[in-house]
Amino acid sequence: MQDADPPVVVAAQTNHALDQLLNRISQFEENYIRLGRRSADTNIKKKTLFEFRQKVRLADLPSGLLVAAKKELHSITEEASRLLRPFNAENSDTPLPASFFLANDLISSAQYAKLRKGAEGWICSGSADKEDPMAIWLGDSVVEFKINYKEENLGLAKEVDLDDIPEKEPETDVVFGDEESEALRGTLISIKEGLVGRGGLAALERVTKENFVKLQDLWKVPPKFRGGVYNALRKHAIDKVIAKLRKLIVRYNEACLKHKAGKWEIDYVYLKRAKVIGMTTTGLSKYRGLIAGLRPKVIMIEEAAEVIEAPIAAACVESLEHLILVGDHKQLQGRCAVRALEGEPFFLNISMFERLAHNGMEFKTLTVQRRMAPEISALLTPIYGQLEDHPCVKEWPEESDDQLSKFNEYEAQMVVRFILYLVLNGILVGDITVLTFYNGQRKRLLSLLSRLKYLRDQVFKVATVDSYQGEENDVVILSLVRSNEKIGFLSDEHRVCVALSRAKRGFYIFGNGQSLALDPLWWDVIKIMGDGGERPRRLGFKLPLTCEKHGKMTFIHDLAQWDTINGGCDRLCGEVLSCGHECSLRCHSFPHDQVICNKTCNKRLPCGHICRGPCSKDRPCSCPCGVVVVEEIEEKVDVWEGSNNEVISIVPSSSEDPVISNEKDHAEFIKNYRDFANGGAKKQDAVLNERAKAMASEEMQKILDEEAFNDLFGSNTREKKKAPNRMTPAVKRVGIDGTKRERYVDYFNADATPSKARKHISSGGNLLDTELS
Repeated sequence: MQDADPPVVVAAQTNHALDQLLNRISQFEENYIRLGRRSADTNIKKKTLFEFRQKVRLADLPSGLLVAAKKELHSITEEASRLLRPFNAENSDTPLPASFFLANDLISSAQYAKLRKGAEGWICSGSADKEDPMAIWLGDSVVEFKINYKEENLGLAKEVDLDDIPEKEPETDVVFGDEESEALRGTLISIKEGLVGRGGLAALERVTKENFVKLQDLWKVPPKFRGGVYNALRKHAIDKVIAKLRKLIVRYNEACLKHKAGKWEIDYVYLKRAKVIGMTTTGLSKYRGLIAGLRPKVIMIEEAAEVIEAPIAAACVESLEHLILVGDHKQLQGRCAVRALEGEPFFLNISMFERLAHNGMEFKTLTVQRRMAPEISALLTPIYGQLEDHPCVKEWPEESDDQLSKFNEYEAQMVVRFILYLVLNGILVGDITVLTFYNGQRKRLLSLLSRLKYLRDQVFKVATVDSYQGEENDVVILSLVRSNEKIGFLSDEHRVCVALSRAKRGFYIFGNGQSLALDPLWWDVIKIMGDGGERPRRLGFKLPLTCEKHGKMTFIHDLAQWDTINGGCDRLCGEVLSCGHECSLRCHSFPHDQVICNKTCNKRLPCGHICRGPCSKDRPCSCPCGVVVVEEIEEKVDVWEGSNNEVISIVPSSSEDPVISNEKDHAEFIKNYRDFANGGAKKQDAVLNERAKAMASEEMQKILDEEAFNDLFGSNTREKKKAPNRMTPAVKRVGIDGTKRERYVDYFNADATPSKARKHISSGGNLLDTELS
């Protein structure tokens, strides 16, 4: 391309597709400009014509059309405002003034003079606006103007079969308020018809017959006919104003065209410096004059099979030498705003691309595909014939559990459970897309996915087939929904083509194969999946899942079966946890640091006994004899004032066994221990229980007193005492042998703050417990 060559114009059907195209072009050509600022891509936004105008301001061309057009528009606006001023809403409570009728040659100067002279003899008690001679002459011969509108259904009472209406998500146009905005601008004049004369048509006919309007002295008109005279003058005045406005509108439209051409003269300076200019196919029509002025030789249109003929015809400017249409006429067709034009005899939904292809025009077809794994591309054989797989798709490794089988409510839940299985086995959420032909199914899937506790705060890609053309992903799950003989959108070959060609590495279909087999196209697809041949069979009534750890295959055909696996198989995990016990969960893929062990601890304590509590790093070891290993509690709680001002303190446990120096001391130790075990322990436990009950009763009484105080006097501003932990430190006691003994008392404390839920998976629980109801 030479420096003097005009820019190449590229266009696409949607803003999203145009952004993708310009992003690819930017990899080898940075000198491009995008017409229209409705782009969601931050890099493309910087390259819009609007941004270039903001960065480099060009002065109006002295000899250009813009300056003269601005003056003409301002003059026309002022003249139109003057014409409509008597009809402003702020003047709607008074009749049209006599000066207005004089200015429009509806009454003579003599009639106006006598109106004023006759009005001078009247004394008005109202506001200043009653001083107008026309208002005084009319008196009470005017009434408020009203119109009673009847409700009209415009022929839309006929029921519409919603199943026949294509469901397509709107293209997201994020930016508004730019130069493309269709918002009305300029002077706003609020018009309101305020008052009309009394008498209606009968009075108007009498006025016309008697020719009262021609009387030189309007005061001689009988009062009962003055309303009719006013209506006649008013009607002629409105007709004259409308005639003048129509002439102004013609001038205004001509000035607007000159104004647009003047702006394009400035835009031309920006655009002629670019190598590539991008726009949507709608922009080809909207900016046709500007594009024609650039005299491009090459125009390329992406997604041409989905573009109706009008925008492509608009692209055929006089200087065009090479029109490149890129698309696939076997995918989605174009759409008309009026659906009746899509069928016989018009067929306006058929693009020029498709017409040329069917009429024998020579075209090139891409036969090598670089997107899908060979097993997936084989499904498109009934549509495209035999496609050649590029080596890059053959190098992609297949996962061992990639099998096929695929709603309504039940199908949606199966799809959601399968998504969780894939994520547990290492597939990223962003690499998974769920496609469906129905927007209702899309919403249901999103609702179910939002309830998955394990995948909370994740963003899922769930879309309808119509909105996903041109997109792709590593793993695609297709939910077909229909399960009866009427399959609706699923019989549309263009939609089926899009649905089957979006996946790169894994493609899973959930649906009713027996119903689909009645359709010829789906029958061909099902045969390819089921016949096998050189490839393994990929069709069945159950979903085979292979456990990577044990190599066992699990067949899923019911929702309840998902509860038997945690991303692996139904065997026990059997691996060793950090505590030394074996993991008691079923086979899983998540790490063991998320598992809480519920087996018996069995650690030997400093007292010599074995800990019989649950094994968990979040629970302290304890022993019935009173020795407790609670380093964390000893650090947090030292002293707390209990009931009856009794001080209860934690006694640090000795980490060493008691030292017995000789045989005599040992015998004394055994004797004291036996005496204590034969009755002393029970007696002391009874005393501790009584004290614990007294402490709990007093604590509850304090809470009740606080509530009563709040009920009487409002919010309690008194400072509360620091509440003890639910597990109260033991009471310090000295046994009969002089040894120390302690006991933990567990009682309910309403002031205790519950600890935050731990993000762990309890042994014995099911990770797949989700609220899907």
